[in-house]
Amino acid sequence: MMKKRATRHSSTTTCIEPASPTDHKEKIVPEHKSPGPSQPKKTMAKTCLSDEAEPTQRVKKRARTENENEPPVRRAQTPPLMDTAIERARNVDKVLYGIYEIGAWYYSPYPSEFGAFLDRLYICEHCLNYTNKEAQLKIHKMTCKKRRLPGKVIYQDGTLKIYEVDGREQKLFCQNLCLMAKLFVDHKTLYYDTEGFKFYILTEQIKQSDIMVGYFSKEKLSYDNYNLACIMVLPTHQRKGYGRLLIELSYELSKKEGVVGSPEKPLSSLGALGYKSYWASTLVAFLSEFCGQLSISDISKKTCIHEEDIISTLTQLGLLTYSKKITLHTPAPHIDDHTGAGVVQTLSICITKDMLEKAIQTHRISLNRKLLPQGIRF
Repeated sequence: MMKKRATRHSSTTTCIEPASPTDHKEKIVPEHKSPGPSQPKKTMAKTCLSDEAEPTQRVKKRARTENENEPPVRRAQTPPLMDTAIERARNVDKVLYGIYEIGAWYYSPYPSEFGAFLDRLYICEHCLNYTNKEAQLKIHKMTCKKRRLPGKVIYQDGTLKIYEVDGREQKLFCQNLCLMAKLFVDHKTLYYDTEGFKFYILTEQIKQSDIMVGYFSKEKLSYDNYNLACIMVLPTHQRKGYGRLLIELSYELSKKEGVVGSPEKPLSSLGALGYKSYWASTLVAFLSEFCGQLSISDISKKTCIHEEDIISTLTQLGLLTYSKKITLHTPAPHIDDHTGAGVVQTLSICITKDMLEKAIQTHRISLNRKLLPQGIRF
């Protein structure tokens, strides 16, 4: 187990000592629909016609036996569940969402009644209900009165809002959100079982309506202290800093709960880029203002970033290269024969201000925050 301790190197030096990492992931399978009664066969019909010869109880027993032998029936409106490790062909070409027409990236298990491939999928921007016909969407919008999302607003900055929505209380809305998100997230496995999650949904205000542009989900109870299960920003709203905004909020929630958080892994390619950027910015900003001795565990407690993520980020930035061995005299099991004092050999990593400045320039690290503290409402 490594530990990062910092010795006082100079007035412009921060020294840290390594600690040890840990690891885990959520796998959620679509909910099953209980098997319905099987259709009577021709032989069964003949039997039912001769009720006088065969008592009703025997007929019911035979029907029950046939039902028990049948395989479980999946949700009727979705394609059959397949191995999620197998990459499936994209089944939607374009998504019509409000004023946007968005090209889909990946497969999403929309109803099989829509066909094997959809040229256009129409989604209501207010409630996220979907259809494969434009006329049906127009009729729906005539009766859809929703102009804001369910749940409560926990962050606001001008026209931007973030809603906290309970997956148990708003099950249908969250299921629709997950189906839409799967069109843009490759390894997402949560579609229908939303009850154990909370959803933090980012919206933009367009014509007096709050329109969903991104979100992340979080387990209500995570034994591994995961602070994010899935994150998605619509392609039309990427490169606006919205992903970074949601990541910063997830760590603010961890600070509020008093735990060290980390996203579930593996991360998608876009998710990994967003998190590496956040970790680098947060750690460099923290170390730039610190001078003295501290460990990786100390940094983790201050920033709520997991120790494993801290070590990997500092390594990537080239900040764990300058080191020296130091001897600590502590009450340790190993006793020196001459002094009788506990002697511990450890590795000290020294990080100077010049090294931090070089990392900022080389990796183009921005120290600006997207989340405004005054906009938080919890």
